[in-house]
Amino acid sequence: MFGCKSKPTTIDLKDSVPWQRLTIVDEKDVGYFIQNNTDPGYVIVYHRGSFFAPQKKTFKQDTLRVNFTNAENDTLAYIMKDLIVHPVKTEKFCTDFVGSLNLKINYGQYELSGRYSSVCDWSQLSDKTRQLKAILNRKFAEAKKNNK
Repeated sequence: MFGCKSKPTTIDLKDSVPWQRLTIVDEKDVGYFIQNNTDPGYVIVYHRGSFFAPQKKTFKQDTLRVNFTNAENDTLAYIMKDLIVHPVKTEKFCTDFVGSLNLKINYGQYELSGRYSSVCDWSQLSDKTRQLKAILNRKFAEAKKNNK
């Protein structure tokens, strides 16, 4: 009989290689782009129409500059890596039009990515998604207030 006993693997969520860029895009076509340096991140809101209103060939785009602290950057990267490496499972299922979240961590020569789809309200999947949404909402509100 052939075989081997495998030890369970654990994945260290702390990065030995610094990330360069975080990308978060939700079902409302709001994109959050965060650099791992002193440059401000930015939020892009795409206005593409809806399922009932046909998409135009060109679409309107609003861009807001967002300032993230180093601690917020690190927290977002940690949460995102955890959501990518340890996907949240749910019993709920919605159609393709409801509940999606795309996460991407770029390290320069490679990137980690994860996509949640048909999960209804992605921000309610777990404590980590609630924390991610709370940080993004707070920073988006600050950016809207500061960019007026």
